[in-house]
Order: sequence, then C-alpha cells, then structure tokens
Amino acid sequence: MSLRVRDKDQLPSFAGLTATAEAVEEGVLWVVCRTQSGTLEAAIGLDLPNELLLFDPEKGVGFGPDMAPASISARIDSLQMLKDLLCNGALEVLAAETGTRLGRTDPYIGHNIDLAGSVANIDRLIEQLRAKLGEIGGEAVSSN
Repeated sequence: MSLRVRDKDQLPSFAGLTATAEAVEEGVLWVVCRTQSGTLEAAIGLDLPNELLLFDPEKGVGFGPDMAPASISARIDSLQMLKDLLCNGALEVLAAETGTRLGRTDPYIGHNIDLAGSVANIDRLIEQLRAKLGEIGGEAVSSN
C-alpha cells in the first residue's frame, strides 16, 4: 500500500508500505502502514459506518528513534505531506503494485490556522533536517 497527496509526487517514505489491521474502535478499523525498515509508520482509519477514510498527518505518523539518514528522510517526507495536505490536499491510498486508488479523503480545509505561517514553519523544519542530513554525510534516501 502507498499513501500520497492527490496530484503530488509519491514521497518515497510513504510508498510500498505493509498494512496491518491493528484495532477496531466504534466502527473504525485502524490500519497501521509500516516501512520494511521500520523507520516510519502511519495510521489510517476506515470509518465503515460513515464510509470515510481518516488520517491525522501530525499525530498519525511515527518514526524510529534513530537519526540515521533513512529516518531523517522519512521525517522530511512526513513534513512535506503535512504541508501538501494543509494546502487543500487530499490523501490517497493506493495499491503499491498497480497504483490503483483504493480510497481518498476529502480535501483538507483548515479552520483557525495561519496557513502562511504554518507553511513557513514546515519549510524551516524541512531545511533544518536537510542540513542535519548534510552534516552526517547522508543524502535523502528512501526509508523503505
């Protein structure tokens, strides 16, 4: 399974994930999608009664504890996905093998946020992580 923002390039850290059903709560089936290397996991909810796909790009994405290049790249990809979603993006869930869309969220509509400020902060964090990657002699690599 792969996760991406509609009409955006596939971020390497969110491609070819292994999905596992983890819990059922109040009609929502929670699926955790993990990279093979374990550097990233993302939780999506399948709200079956309401026919919705649930995803929280801030609280629903986790990382391994290390700061190896693959882990830093996963953090960069996660921030890029957050930024794309904040800018009216819609999350798509795809079959990794075929690219067939399995589902998507509605486009994100922010309420009570400073969009320009949020985007600027995310860009600043991405640049800090890229600098860290350069310091350790790494380059952006796939976390898979």
